[in-house]
Amino acid sequence: MYGIFLILVIGVMGGAIAYIGDRLGSKVGKKKLSIFGLRPKHTSIIVTIITGICIASVTIGMTAIVSRDVRTALFGMEEIKSQLASSRAAYEAQTKEFSSLNQKVLEAETKLQGITTELEEVVGQRDKAANELSVLQLDYDKAQTDLKTHMQNIKELEATKASLDVRISQLSLARDDLNTEIENLSTLTKELWQGIQNMKAGTVVLRDGEVLSMVVFREGSSQEANKEALSSMMYQTNLALLERFGIEDKSTRLLLITQDEFERASLSISQSNKDTIVRISTLGNTIYGEPVMGYITLYPNNLIYKKGTIIHQETFTDVANEQQAEALVILFLSKVNEVAIEAGMLPDPLSGTVGSMPGAKLFDAINKVQQITKNGDGKFEIIAETIQDITTVGPLQIDIKVKRL
Repeated sequence: MYGIFLILVIGVMGGAIAYIGDRLGSKVGKKKLSIFGLRPKHTSIIVTIITGICIASVTIGMTAIVSRDVRTALFGMEEIKSQLASSRAAYEAQTKEFSSLNQKVLEAETKLQGITTELEEVVGQRDKAANELSVLQLDYDKAQTDLKTHMQNIKELEATKASLDVRISQLSLARDDLNTEIENLSTLTKELWQGIQNMKAGTVVLRDGEVLSMVVFREGSSQEANKEALSSMMYQTNLALLERFGIEDKSTRLLLITQDEFERASLSISQSNKDTIVRISTLGNTIYGEPVMGYITLYPNNLIYKKGTIIHQETFTDVANEQQAEALVILFLSKVNEVAIEAGMLPDPLSGTVGSMPGAKLFDAINKVQQITKNGDGKFEIIAETIQDITTVGPLQIDIKVKRL
């Protein structure tokens, strides 16, 4: 807009000045004026030239007054050229510097891309290492827990080892004692068997299968504990034999049981999941003066009858006298014995009985039978009822009830 305005101003001024010069030249020509003695024609040309000069001067002057850019173009062109040259030089220098910087930027971008790729790889490796570290931390924590548990187990095992060492020392001493006893027994056996031939015609003091002792071993004990208990049982049995035969020397060993028999019995007791009845019985008839050859038998100790169980009951008719009443009760007890044995109770191998009844109870039952049938009252019933829980080992303890029917 500013340039258009400037052109319009110049055009208007130029037209005005040209009009004025034309009018002035016409007037000079018509009046035939003369300047410096020149001819009017030449004077007119000079006026026209001066007018043109004025037009150009005024135009330039006006444009210079009106426009700062025109003033700069007229009077500061050399300075502009100098500045332009300096600017061009600076531009070229900056262009070179920009090219250099651009090359460095490209190189930096290439390096950045490489570093970025390497960074991604490093970050991936870091994440992988972090995951592995987490797993290792969990393993470490678990190992620490296991270590504490193992250390506790080690302490317990050390305590167990110490107690076992003490036990081993005790067993070693016991073994030495047993070895000494075995040597003594070997000597005693030779001495006893030395006189067997001379004693065969002697008195039989123990019969084959006679029970010398019987003990119930509880389940859950170790083999070593059972060995100790079995050794104690054999020792007590030997003392009972010495007392029975009136032998004062308590170090004498009469009862002989093989080591294999001893080991077999102790192992079987340890492996049983029930209480075990252990019997020591004679192996063959024993003549006075002979060693007592024994063997061990084992039986599970089960519950046969609960307290208050009726084992056997039977109905009878009148009896004529006391002898019949006694025979009837004894026969009834014999049947009770048979029923108990069939149920699983362990009888004495010699007598075949599973228990005994006090004489007072027996006579009381006989008297009741006699009283019921004394006046010919007819039928009556005898009942055998347990007075406590009964196991395989016995003895069978019962109450005899006599009821009139």
